[in-house]
Amino acid sequence: MEQSGARDGADSVQRAKVEDLVRTAIVDVPVTVQRRPFLQPEDDQRLTHVGTPRVNTAATREHPQGTVRDGWAKEHQHQTHGSDTGAYDNEGRFLPQKFEDVFSKYNEGQDYLTIWNIWDLLKGQRLVADPVGWAGAFFEWCATYYMVWPEDGKLRKEDIRRLYDGSLFYDLADRRKTSKT
Repeated sequence: MEQSGARDGADSVQRAKVEDLVRTAIVDVPVTVQRRPFLQPEDDQRLTHVGTPRVNTAATREHPQGTVRDGWAKEHQHQTHGSDTGAYDNEGRFLPQKFEDVFSKYNEGQDYLTIWNIWDLLKGQRLVADPVGWAGAFFEWCATYYMVWPEDGKLRKEDIRRLYDGSLFYDLADRRKTSKT
């Protein structure tokens, strides 16, 4: 517990150093203060070039190589809509920075999203003239929550990352197969 607090403190100091160099919020615009982007700590470069799109892998700081199983991601080059998270570009490349930004902006410092965090995310990502996109995003997040069905109500970052690269589907299939036997 103490180590976690020490690490959080170190992350805050690191964020402060980076923010001295790069302005990420405007005090007069509260949403920019509340929803800060992900900043890669200089002393933690597990995921290099965080802003560089990745082809067919969902790379994060925790899993810089992503997970690729049976070419699922390649088979499902992602379609996008206006009100999505932006974790994929229009060519189907995963954007680690956008994925990390979702958690930086909406998770309140945790490694998971609650249903209320997801609601805030949906409101924050929607485009004004895109009601079809709103419905699509709502359906996608509801389906994700239903598929994973976290007993504690916390949709883990790792589960969402594995959804993006497809490895979650194999694990869910294995779990369901095991529970039937």
